[in-house]
Amino acid sequence: MTSVSVRAPEARKRIAWGVSPRFNTTEIEKAPAGATENVSLPKMKGPYTPNPDVVFKRLEDRMVLVHLTTSQIFELNHTGARVWELLQEGVSGDTLLDRLKAEFEIDPATLRTEIESLLSELTSEGLIAS
Repeated sequence: MTSVSVRAPEARKRIAWGVSPRFNTTEIEKAPAGATENVSLPKMKGPYTPNPDVVFKRLEDRMVLVHLTTSQIFELNHTGARVWELLQEGVSGDTLLDRLKAEFEIDPATLRTEIESLLSELTSEGLIAS
């Protein structure tokens, strides 16, 4: 059996994503069919690969990530958790944008900015690599 040492609760970090009023996790709505089909976004860099030293567990609408090397605990809100799930599937940056654009009602430019911000934070914390 493997033992995991975890720091005190104050080591938990919340990665807040989806905080703009239109993209708040409590107010996300499904996009109407066809509403975002003809919107194109510039290419994103990638692919993004989850760090194999990070374990994760979905808890209701959130995702808890534990970086085993640093013993830090991270919490993603609903939309951040969906991004993490897509990263686990191995999708490229562009596919990530396309999938989220189809799932959520949000301006494409705002979506791109929000995703780039989240991916940058996940990268800086060592949770993913690009």
